[in-house]
Amino acid sequence: MTKQGAMTLGSRLRKARDVAGLTQRALAEIVGIRQQAIQRIESGEAKTTSYIVPLAKALHITPEWLALGEGQPAATLMVHEDQQPYLIEKIFSAPLLSWSEVSLVFKLPLYFTSDERYSVAVNAPLHKQYFALRVEDDSMAGRFEVNDYIVVDPTLKPRAGSVVVAAYKKSMLLRNYIKEKGRFSLKAENEKYPTIPVDAETSILGVVAVRYTDFP
Repeated sequence: MTKQGAMTLGSRLRKARDVAGLTQRALAEIVGIRQQAIQRIESGEAKTTSYIVPLAKALHITPEWLALGEGQPAATLMVHEDQQPYLIEKIFSAPLLSWSEVSLVFKLPLYFTSDERYSVAVNAPLHKQYFALRVEDDSMAGRFEVNDYIVVDPTLKPRAGSVVVAAYKKSMLLRNYIKEKGRFSLKAENEKYPTIPVDAETSILGVVAVRYTDFP
């Protein structure tokens, strides 16, 4: 993942706030500071702040990226009944797989180089079966964009409302896991993609736990 060192603290904060869909006032209320403080940081008038960690937590981004432009820029934690969003300081790495390699996760342990091209930094505790993927199509446009990174937990049991990675015939899919009229289906955000019933031809390979947006 790229280092965004050319951006200022103010521009990083503004970009993350825009992605989170928060106004300056809303962000200030969450963190417990005045809106004017947010304005001063984003305008460049304030070059630093002691509120890096609470701002990062409110925006679901890493403090390292907000303060220095280093590491993964932003993460949105997907809410799951077995995994609630929280922020801790330690950074873990999830192996970055191609979509064709997802089946390898069931043959762990996998061994990957520490080169950042082959792993994604995650500010959440991981076990050995987590893996990361890069979104490659527009099937989930509006919720996930092309080139977003997702971290997938194959040990979580999907529930209605989860986002899952699934195998359907010979295709690998990123889809919403929905329940309608008592039956589960895989539904895309983009209406040009068909809804697929969960049956003998489909296999749920993991639940999306984290989404990262690689800011331009």
